[in-house]
Amino acid sequence: MAITFHQVKRLLLMGLSILFVFLPLAGLAQTTSDAQKLPPAIPRGLQNATTTVEHPPVTVDVGIKRRFNDSPEALAEHEMKAANVINKTRLQIFARHVAMTEPIERMDIGGEEIIIVMDGPAKLFGFIPTSVTYETTATFSDGVDDVSTTIKSGWLRHLTTEQKPEAISEKVTQTVNQADYLSVTQLRAVITEAIVKAVNNR
Repeated sequence: MAITFHQVKRLLLMGLSILFVFLPLAGLAQTTSDAQKLPPAIPRGLQNATTTVEHPPVTVDVGIKRRFNDSPEALAEHEMKAANVINKTRLQIFARHVAMTEPIERMDIGGEEIIIVMDGPAKLFGFIPTSVTYETTATFSDGVDDVSTTIKSGWLRHLTTEQKPEAISEKVTQTVNQADYLSVTQLRAVITEAIVKAVNNR
């Protein structure tokens, strides 16, 4: 029995139809199989991914908001040091950087007063590394006027050895008095940096 041209054409069309129907299903099955091999933590991690960065409460009094020529990207390239804080925008960036990189619980940078609560190194029983919490308050105008430091840790303080609060206050005062700063805005950054270094005993 001879096969006509129309029968060959019909067989080819049926074959192509079957191919187009089953190829996507095979690919879907492979993708599902690969997804099932992934550890369950990966999808959860992706779902919980965030672009925000957690840091302690930071309050910076910058007065009236104004525009600056530098873009946020350009500002981010500057080295985060007090000496590079030349305007209020950079003061905000500097404060957030300090809060994210140091053991700070709270930071308030006001127009005439700075309060920083942060952990500093200590030794439990004289040899076990631990930390205590200091609260340092500095008042200023053209320069630093007064610096006071207290220890806020609990009953463990009686079992630890650490820097004396008076020594921290004295270090901050000396550092600020020896510093060169161009404005009150930069002075606020200098005081903040001095407090962090003094509490860390650097």
